[in-house]
Amino acid sequence: MTAILTLKEVMSKRVVTVSETKTVREAARLMNRHEIGSVVVTNRGKVMGIVTERDVLRIVALGKDADKLKMSNIMSRPVIVGEEDHDLPSAIKVMVLHKIKKLPVVRGARLVGIVTLTDFARVGPVVHDMMAKALHDVGAKHRKQAAKRFKKFIADKQPPTSFYA
Repeated sequence: MTAILTLKEVMSKRVVTVSETKTVREAARLMNRHEIGSVVVTNRGKVMGIVTERDVLRIVALGKDADKLKMSNIMSRPVIVGEEDHDLPSAIKVMVLHKIKKLPVVRGARLVGIVTLTDFARVGPVVHDMMAKALHDVGAKHRKQAAKRFKKFIADKQPPTSFYA
């Protein structure tokens, strides 16, 4: 029998963060420099919001000024977070139900890491059964779409870009 993994065992401990006063351009440069798809907006270690590359693209597409627009204006909030001792099946279920690809991980109120769908792919076969169970446990409305993409993920042996795209 396989031991259940926790977020602490799978998460990336190095999280790129920004303050609410940083601009969209500054966040985009950080994401580019670190080759990541999101930054977590924090205030004294507490998670205030999250900004993804999709948020940045939306700003550009709308023709807004990336040098003037602040993180506080575009960040998603409230942020769904996981506790570091949460088990992977619970985290996967939360991510599938809320259609999110990145889950900041906290200890109490402080940010200690982040887990992404890529992190789950890294732990491979152990996650397969967990994801299958999580997909089974979510409502039928979302299950069909998510299962289709998950099967493609297994067949391709590559992390999905999105379960819902």
